[in-house]
Amino acid sequence: MAFSFSRSKAEDLARAQDPATVPADLVSLALHKDDAVRAAVAARPDCPMATMAVLAQDKDGGVLEALVTNQSVSDHVLQLLADSRRGSVKSAARRRLGISA
Repeated sequence: MAFSFSRSKAEDLARAQDPATVPADLVSLALHKDDAVRAAVAARPDCPMATMAVLAQDKDGGVLEALVTNQSVSDHVLQLLADSRRGSVKSAARRRLGISA
């Protein structure tokens, strides 16, 4: 008999928002199927740099918006976001990088 220890979306979202959640757990939460969980990870100032780079490739606008407004995001990740097809993300990233439209 197999047991499933999967958590609910609400539990994973709470973990993504909990300041006590360690960066290693944020890496796995960044791969979550739910956009809200990934967006919560993207908004965290302690999100690992490599995880931010992965999230910069996300298709969900909420994830990209959370990332572009994260004050801890690096210039490298902002450059990735500056090439986004999503206009608001592209504009915000370019503004933060000091690139004129």
